[in-house]
Amino acid sequence: MCHITLSMMRKMLEILETFNIYPVVLFMLRGLGCKWKQSVDYFVTSSTPSSDLLKHLLLKCIKIASKCGLIVKAIICDQGSNNQSMVRKLGASVSKSYFVHDNNRIIIFYDPSHLLKNVINNLNKSGLKVGENNVLWQQFVSFNCSDSLLLIIMAPKLTQKHVDLPVF
Repeated sequence: MCHITLSMMRKMLEILETFNIYPVVLFMLRGLGCKWKQSVDYFVTSSTPSSDLLKHLLLKCIKIASKCGLIVKAIICDQGSNNQSMVRKLGASVSKSYFVHDNNRIIIFYDPSHLLKNVINNLNKSGLKVGENNVLWQQFVSFNCSDSLLLIIMAPKLTQKHVDLPVF
C-alpha cells in the first residue's frame, strides 16, 4: 500500500494546477480528540464535478472510514454551488446543518476561510445591516488609517495588509 503524505499531495496539486488540470476533489480524515490527519483519496476531473458525483464519493469515503472503525462526525467543504447542492441532496439545510448516515448524525460545516472571504466581499459590496446601522468595509479601512496615526494604537495587529482587499 502506498502512503501519500500531505506535502506530497500539495506538490501534486501544484503540478496539476501548473498545467491547468483541475479541479481536484480531495478527501481527508482528521482526528477530533487527537492530532492526526490523513489524505484518503483524491480525484482529478476535467470539469467541476456534479453534486451527485460528490455525494457518491463522500458517502463512499464515509463507508470506508466506518469499515476502519472510525466514526465520521462532521464534513467541511467550500461553498461552491456543487457542494451546496450536494449538501441539500444529503438532506441538510440552513435550519438542519446535518445529515444522518447509517444512524450517525454528520454535521456539515463550510470552510471558515471561505466564509470569511464571503463576509468581506459582502461588506465591501453591499454592507451588513446591524440594527439600524449599515456596516461597510470602507469603515474598517478608515478606522485602520486613523488608528495607524495615533500614538497609542487601538488595534496593533490590524495592518494595511488586512484591509487591502485582494482580487477574489
